[in-house]
Amino acid sequence: MVTMQGTCYARPRVLSLEEVKSGKGAGWMENWVEPDEGPEIKELLECAWIRGAALVYYTMGYTDYASEGEFFDRMYGKKFGFRIWTGRPSPALMESEPWET
Repeated sequence: MVTMQGTCYARPRVLSLEEVKSGKGAGWMENWVEPDEGPEIKELLECAWIRGAALVYYTMGYTDYASEGEFFDRMYGKKFGFRIWTGRPSPALMESEPWET
């Protein structure tokens, strides 16, 4: 179970852009990477966000500033963009949750 600003979620869910821009918390960022060649890649990374800015943690032990501002707004939830989950979703849950077009 994950808590975010006093709310408990038994099942991970995708946050809306408005929730990410107005709140703060920790969860998982799903990145949909457009390949130069080969298959598309969807990666899942631990993250934290605060008011529309996000920081991701890579398994190799380093962090990276994800984005903010106009780019964040344009790419959030979109094909070949990214979205933030309240908890670690299963592959089946990620697949069942539609992306914006």
